[in-house]
Amino acid sequence: MKDYLQKFLDLETLGIKEHETSVYDKFSNDITFTGERYQVKLPFKDNHLMLPDNYTVALRRLTTTIKKLKNQPEILKQYDHVIREQLQSGVVEIVSQDQIPQPGDVRYFPHRTVVRLDRDTTKVRVVYDASSKVFGPSLNDCLHIGPSLNPLLFDILLRCRVHEVALTADVEKIFLNIEIDPEHRNFVRFLWVKALNKENLVGMDLLFACVVFGVNSSPFILNDTIRNHLNTCLPVDSALARELLKSLYVDDYVSGKGDVGSAFTLSKDIKLCLKSLGFNMRKLNSNWESLLRSLEQDEAFSDDFEKSNTPKVAEEDESFSKSVFKYSSEKEQRVLGMRWNPTQDELIYDLNKTLGEVDAQPVTKRLILSTATRVFDPLGLIAPVILPLKMMFQKLWKDGKDWDELVDAELNHQWLTTLSDLRQTGRVSIKRCYAEGWNGDEVQLHCFADASERAYGAVVYMRQR
Repeated sequence: MKDYLQKFLDLETLGIKEHETSVYDKFSNDITFTGERYQVKLPFKDNHLMLPDNYTVALRRLTTTIKKLKNQPEILKQYDHVIREQLQSGVVEIVSQDQIPQPGDVRYFPHRTVVRLDRDTTKVRVVYDASSKVFGPSLNDCLHIGPSLNPLLFDILLRCRVHEVALTADVEKIFLNIEIDPEHRNFVRFLWVKALNKENLVGMDLLFACVVFGVNSSPFILNDTIRNHLNTCLPVDSALARELLKSLYVDDYVSGKGDVGSAFTLSKDIKLCLKSLGFNMRKLNSNWESLLRSLEQDEAFSDDFEKSNTPKVAEEDESFSKSVFKYSSEKEQRVLGMRWNPTQDELIYDLNKTLGEVDAQPVTKRLILSTATRVFDPLGLIAPVILPLKMMFQKLWKDGKDWDELVDAELNHQWLTTLSDLRQTGRVSIKRCYAEGWNGDEVQLHCFADASERAYGAVVYMRQR
């Protein structure tokens, strides 16, 4: 429930709460460049509790996982393939027998599989549990999660709506392109077996050489490493570096230009800039088909368009936001968690699909909060529709109700009425570009704001002279 509440509070402060910088400054001092990749240390909290030995827990979880997957031999085979592919590519390494770390300086990740049969590429993912605890703190408990990236999310989405030609992309396997300092690699160990086809399975100790997707500080590590790199580019090409700094959210790029020609040039410049960091920009999309056709025919991008149609089994095949905000559709894609139809160039809210089967569940404070956080609306475009849910949660919080205590008859009626209204609202489509046809002339901004004892709101209209 803590995660739901944190998400709720973070989204409520978008556009108001500023970035914290202290953790950034401390972490940046430990970033080095090896000549091929950046290398970082894990951002441990000062005076954190000592990590206890969790080898036995990790071994027990491994045994359970393999036992379950033996009933799904094809899934087990792909699971093994993912790890062996990472071992071959240097993403993970076999722990040397000479390595004898001090107590508290080693940590094992239990892991499990997630199967995505709806995906064309990665159908099996290995998920590592950095929050696993045993008589003490987890690794995630000991690390700085870093400043919230939500303010950046708000800024990028807001700016994206001004461009007539939208441009989105993600950076391939970006977490695996940043190395962990050898001094900290014993904190990111895990267990697997030497050979699945043997009757008696023999375990082996592995460790990650690269940043792990699943550690709570990984998005922050990635974000700060990229920003550190781009800041070094500022004297060379300040305009391009600033464009990336303000339009890159972890591994997702969202921006655009006023015309197709400018967007094409921007795409090539960004491709080359990220390549200098060791990253590959791929999966480009736009609301302009002519831009996509031009990029596909360009030598710098042709391989990426071919790769996007090639099925493969590999870890870290989807971007950070796509893994956090689970949604996919042939005609719609996710842009930092929001549904976007590139063909119609509209932002989509499908409330019936989002709400799911909440109607038949017991009405409690827990249910109301989890339902309110299901509707991802960082720009507040449908805030009036969702506001009644937030006001109900506000009342239950003030009344001191327990999480699983049933609400009274009056609030239950209000809940059912609100759900009915949301169902009737159904699917909402909003034009992504709010400046369509703007020729650069001066515009007027008209702002309206109001507040009551229970809520406040504001709306801004743009009028071209």
